[in-house]
Amino acid sequence: MKFSRPLLLVVAFLGFLQIQCLLIPDDTEKGTRVANIRPSVRITAGASNSDTTGLSYKVLFRWNGVDVDGVVSLFQYAVDDTVTEGAWRDTTEYSARINFTAEVQDSLSGDSSRFTDWHTFYIRAIDNESAVSVPDHRFFNAVTIAPETTIEFPIITSATPQLQQTLIVRWDGDDLDSSDPEQKPVAWEYKLVPVENIITDSPEVIEASIIESDNLLLDTLRVGDKRRWIRVPFEESSLRLANLVPNSQLAFAVRAVDEAGAVEPGLEKNRNYIAFIVSGVPGTPEITIGLPAGDSHRFTAAAPDPWEIEVPANREIRFRWTGDASAYGSEFGNSNYGLDIPDPEDETLRDPNGIGGWIGWGAWREVASPIVFSNAEAGQRHHFWVKGRDISDSKDSELLCEVSIFVVPFTFEKLALIVDDSKSVPDVDHDAFMKLVMARRFLDFGEVDEFPLWGFPTEGSAPVGLTTLQLSYLAQYQHILWHTNRGVSGGPGLPLNQIKDDLGTYLSAGGRMFLVGDRISSHMVDGVFRYPKDPPPLEGDEGGDFETDNFIWTHMRVRNRIVSLETGANPAQLEASGLVGARSLHPAYPDIDLDYQKWDPWLVLDGNAFQSGISRWEAVQGFFRPIQRFAGMDSLYAPVTFDTTYTYGARHAGYDDAVLGWRYESTRQDTIDGTEQGRLVVIDFQPYYFDANAVQDMGTSSINWLMTGLDH
Repeated sequence: MKFSRPLLLVVAFLGFLQIQCLLIPDDTEKGTRVANIRPSVRITAGASNSDTTGLSYKVLFRWNGVDVDGVVSLFQYAVDDTVTEGAWRDTTEYSARINFTAEVQDSLSGDSSRFTDWHTFYIRAIDNESAVSVPDHRFFNAVTIAPETTIEFPIITSATPQLQQTLIVRWDGDDLDSSDPEQKPVAWEYKLVPVENIITDSPEVIEASIIESDNLLLDTLRVGDKRRWIRVPFEESSLRLANLVPNSQLAFAVRAVDEAGAVEPGLEKNRNYIAFIVSGVPGTPEITIGLPAGDSHRFTAAAPDPWEIEVPANREIRFRWTGDASAYGSEFGNSNYGLDIPDPEDETLRDPNGIGGWIGWGAWREVASPIVFSNAEAGQRHHFWVKGRDISDSKDSELLCEVSIFVVPFTFEKLALIVDDSKSVPDVDHDAFMKLVMARRFLDFGEVDEFPLWGFPTEGSAPVGLTTLQLSYLAQYQHILWHTNRGVSGGPGLPLNQIKDDLGTYLSAGGRMFLVGDRISSHMVDGVFRYPKDPPPLEGDEGGDFETDNFIWTHMRVRNRIVSLETGANPAQLEASGLVGARSLHPAYPDIDLDYQKWDPWLVLDGNAFQSGISRWEAVQGFFRPIQRFAGMDSLYAPVTFDTTYTYGARHAGYDDAVLGWRYESTRQDTIDGTEQGRLVVIDFQPYYFDANAVQDMGTSSINWLMTGLDH
């Protein structure tokens, strides 16, 4: 017999219910619920980072937690306080580095910069059912060293400094045991107080006034302690003080606060506090106006005379300026400028381009648009004016500066000029060598003129009306070969260092120059022939024997130490340092060796020393500083020194990393920066004493490149 499909489904369902009934427990059975077991925690390590001075306010605590009937969900730790809301901090880590406070001066150590304090560290575990363990804890004595502050500006050099009614104070500091890699404090506190007499009061009296007197920077209506210090974050490390009362005597102090809460305990005059008189006489800033190529002039209230310069026609002139009011504790503020203003005292004469009137006061530090004088203006004189004030913006602080500009036409209609800045023995032979050997390639292209700075050979042979070398005369020539010898320059003409500004203008106008001889760089630094000669300082450095506006830096592109026979070196070192050759660093240039017919390095002098190589050379040391590479720079020659002594045998002079010949061609970036110039070749040794064929090849390669920019 067949059953219907619905009947089968009903039978199956009833069978399933029967099975469920068999699984229902008997409600007569009884059981006991198992209680949750609290987790436990134990501190396993608490190592401080104590150093050799015993500083130990930073501690790395480690712990371990167990929950036998579940899992530890998180830990909570606290320092000192376990009661107030937010005292416990959550973590899922098994360690934490804790910076404890140490604000109690350590009277037992005898060191006023050491601070200490006792603390308790607590840790507890929480399991997956929110059960909390019994806390574990450790006592710890934190020790820290107080941070230190130095006021960096203004720089106080006088026993009775006088600063202006508006001034800037800047400071910095160190926290030697900080966890910050920069080792800086986390905050500063400062205070300005009146002082009775900064001249007669001892430092102890002034420091007592700083501690005990009211803080003049606090709101006078504010309720509370008027003597308290103002605390600011580390990032705020300068303050502008304004509207100070003239002739008042004040002290400003600043102190650092470290991450352990220790406050710098000591006060030291001219380190973290300054005492000064507020001057009733306005100060005026110094203003330095310059050109991107390097020429500059400094104006002061005591020396406001015009700066007279010559500039080429049809070239962009981009005046830039800086101001300095640091001598009286202020900073340079707004400035104003204009070209060819009929009455510089009349500020109602305005022009949006600064031509014929003032452009208007603002944060100008250079002209908004380059100035260009046309050929039609050649031979004319123009006047560029700059006014500058300090940050008080008071007219009383204003300085007026004038640049008197003479426009020179650069025609470049003549091929080449040789400037004879040498006087050697025999001078006639040397001059002929320079023209017929060194400069031989010029003669293949046309007439080459000469200008002997030591005097023209016969009366009437000088150019008509010309007794000294002038920029207007140089402006006729496409190329100038300037040679010097003996480290001496002069005669009736101009020494090289006195005409370097004109040579800079010539290069900036597109002229091409070949400088060759001995100790060229020293000619550019007031003729001081002392070695080594260090470059201008990098940030934070001190010293330097030439400035960034010097021809050496701006046009020769020297960025490293200049070396030659070291001043004050012992005789053996000098003997080893003589130049016997020039090793080529460029495939277009040959190696060059001494001509022993002119100079024999092995000649014995006085029976105890070799004559050695020539001493008339100079080079730029490669690794005194990291090498700054220029896209347009090519190194041409390295020095080959004698490296031998008569008495002591072989001795390495140590100039392997130096360069004594190089060349430079401006790049697109120079054009953008306004510092483009004509091509320049520098051979900084005296070639007369070397093999004539090699010297001629070197000269030919240099002149080919000067004329075409190519090595053929």
